Parts: sequence; structure tokens; C-alpha cells
Amino acid sequence: MVDNRPKNSYRRCITMDITEQKNEDIRNSKTYRSAVAGSSDAQLEVGCKFYKNGNEFEAFEFLKMSAENGNPEAMNKIGYIYFHGIVSVKDITLAAFWWSKGAQLGSEKARNNLLLLK
Repeated sequence: MVDNRPKNSYRRCITMDITEQKNEDIRNSKTYRSAVAGSSDAQLEVGCKFYKNGNEFEAFEFLKMSAENGNPEAMNKIGYIYFHGIVSVKDITLAAFWWSKGAQLGSEKARNNLLLLK
């Protein structure tokens, strides 16, 4: 299987120092249970773990939950996913929306990514 994901996006999740786990192991973890219970930080971590394993759709679900719960780092990642059309059609409007929200909450990465749109 060829990895067509943008390399920069892949590195962003890897920089969280997440050990590689099988998707089933992720679903059986305490972090996963915390994510399902609503922990924004756990949702971000689980989303990045799924992304690292090539499971973009589950990654997107957890990253979006985290973003909707106010996590600016997740907002940046969701913007990046929309900008590159990783799990759906490329959507610059949604990328800008999430990057703006992340930037307003203090994400320097989201602020820098907004510059891509100018």
C-alpha cells in the first residue's frame, strides 16, 4: 500500500512521541476509553495514533471530536486534513474555519497555516 498522505501531516502526529500500536490495541486502551468519555487530550492522542497506523477515517473522527471540544492543536490538524483532502474532498473553507478557531485559541501552527491561504 502506498502512503499518499502529505509527509508534513504525518510528522505532526509523530512528533507527539506516540508508540506504534495496532488499531485493536488502541481501541482496548485506557486512553481510548478516556477519549470516548470526552477527554479532548485523549481524543487528540487517539486520533494521532490511528493516523499513524494509516486509519485516517477513525483518526479524523477523534481529531474532530477533540477540535469540537476546544483543543487548538486538534483544530490545526483538522484544518490540515481538510486543506489536503485526506479523508474527503479538499475543502479550503473548512480548513480556514478550523485554522482560524485554532489560531484564536493560541495555536501558532494554525496561525502559520492560515498564511498558506493568503
